[in-house]
Amino acid sequence: MDRSDIERLARTRAEPAVSVLLAPDRRRPGNAEDPLRLRHLVAEATTRVRRDHDPATADAVIGRLEAAAASVDLAHPPAGLAILVTEDESHVLRLPFRVREHVEVNRTFATRDLLLGAQRSPRFRVLVLSERRSRLFEAVDGVLEERTRGGFPVAVEVPREEDTPHRDLPIHEGQRDEALRVVARAVDSALRAVSREDPLPVVLVGVGRVLAAFEAATGSHPFAIAGRVAGNHSAAPPEALADLVDPVAREWFARRDEEAVARLVEAGGASRSAFGVDAVWQPAHEGRGQLLVAEEDLVWPARIVAGRPEPAADDGHGVVDAVDEVAEAVLVQGGDVVFVPSGALADRERIGLLLRY
Repeated sequence: MDRSDIERLARTRAEPAVSVLLAPDRRRPGNAEDPLRLRHLVAEATTRVRRDHDPATADAVIGRLEAAAASVDLAHPPAGLAILVTEDESHVLRLPFRVREHVEVNRTFATRDLLLGAQRSPRFRVLVLSERRSRLFEAVDGVLEERTRGGFPVAVEVPREEDTPHRDLPIHEGQRDEALRVVARAVDSALRAVSREDPLPVVLVGVGRVLAAFEAATGSHPFAIAGRVAGNHSAAPPEALADLVDPVAREWFARRDEEAVARLVEAGGASRSAFGVDAVWQPAHEGRGQLLVAEEDLVWPARIVAGRPEPAADDGHGVVDAVDEVAEAVLVQGGDVVFVPSGALADRERIGLLLRY
């Protein structure tokens, strides 16, 4: 599940479009509470669909919803789960990030929750390089899941000695160099395709000669190299890889957060930034937001009155989180959003926007 998948689902229009979002407790696989909470959410969605739609439509949608819920494997829970159904289609999405648990019955799926969930959870990729079989993992909240689509894992048929009998260098040395170049180009091509749809920082894992060959083949690329872990870990399980790359990823994200805050603060003197929910609201919705930086635990309950947020008690009736509203506006108009640790913008009203103009 990546950003391009979310954008495709966002184009769905149906009456009704039902979204059921669950945050399983992945620390306790197979617990009794997760299935119970899922049943309650499905029951809530069923009640709302039957209340507001004709029986034939309701029966079709509810049938799909119940079948989708029955297919969920909560013995091996993901970080988040989304069940999206209409009268004509259904999707069960195992998400690599947590979501706010709730039900929506609308004309579109709750893709905003997916988009913001992906943005709030630090996500990165781990590329395990090998001369024989290179693997790609996607990491969120310390958990790695292997990607098995988009060309991965990459297994390359390298040139054999009998294919190249005449070389200036000793045959074994030239053969190995050529094999590494073939592997590096193939992995680079596959990773570029993945990154075009959903660019994320990448931690490289591999022995020195393979890392060097890959970086020589990449040149400029649409992803940031967050760091490197040297060594042969081609057969390591995801849990072991997670322990290896975690310190590298943490250091990279800490630098990213510091750099985002610095960019924002430095631009303030040139009147190219705004701070505080009230100040960032309008430029964000006008498409002027280049980079939004907000503290990760900032919540600003509001009602939208005449297109502007007004602080309100969070009683669940027409109240939204203005921070999420601003973040969504920036993202859908091509800007970037970075959530930083609490206190990073304490003297700047906890949220700021770098303006394009």
